[in-house]
Amino acid sequence: MTKTSIILQARTSSKRLPGKVLKYIGDFPMILFQIERLKKAKLVDEIIVATTDTKEDDDLVKILISNQIKIHRSFSNDVLGRYADCLKITKSKNIIRITGDCPFADPKLIDEAIKIFNSKNLDYFCK
Repeated sequence: MTKTSIILQARTSSKRLPGKVLKYIGDFPMILFQIERLKKAKLVDEIIVATTDTKEDDDLVKILISNQIKIHRSFSNDVLGRYADCLKITKSKNIIRITGDCPFADPKLIDEAIKIFNSKNLDYFCK
């Protein structure tokens, strides 16, 4: 089966709720809560958190590193560029884009979407 990665875009500089990815859901910062849910998707091979290279995101990066989460840091004003940079560090052919403020993404639905995508032989999108 084709390798699939989730690129999870997260930053702490939200205008409406600053630091929201570090706010706690139960016993965990939202970003870790979300990553633990995403890890339950059986057809996902890796998760990469794309964040900014600004000082504001240093605490986020510390948490991710201490939990052995793969990260990529890049320009704060270029979300698409951060995703494109992540493509350079993964060998995955299929990429799923998820935002860091979506902690209730359903791993079963993610797996189902991957199955449908792979069954349709849609790899022409990746060329």
